[in-house]
Amino acid sequence: MQIGELNLVEALIELEVRVRTMERSLGFISENNPGIKTPTREQLKQISTIAREEVAQRYPSLGLTWE
Repeated sequence: MQIGELNLVEALIELEVRVRTMERSLGFISENNPGIKTPTREQLKQISTIAREEVAQRYPSLGLTWE
């Protein structure tokens, strides 16, 4: 399924793999480095906001917005 320049099926599958890889990698790192500093909830919110902005910029024809 194509929406503008975005192939939705390919994007969803690729993102699912990337998210799971990232989650497992971060879990491994935090479990094996007990002294590591992890982001606060507020920092995670900021990271999420930046990521959303980047996605919206990558696909401008979709007019993406989040509340």
